[in-house]
Amino acid sequence: MDFPDRPTRRLRDVILHLARRLSPDKVTVAVRFTYPDGNKSADLAARAALAAGR
Repeated sequence: MDFPDRPTRRLRDVILHLARRLSPDKVTVAVRFTYPDGNKSADLAARAALAAGR
């Protein structure tokens, strides 16, 4: 995943910290891909990421 700015990198650090502290059977992380309206390349990238996960 890409964490291009400081707030999202901080969120990544918090999630990783929680995942280390809690057992895997108690942690679920859901990711939602968002992009600016009208950005076709971002839309394609989000769809590709979701398809790759399947």
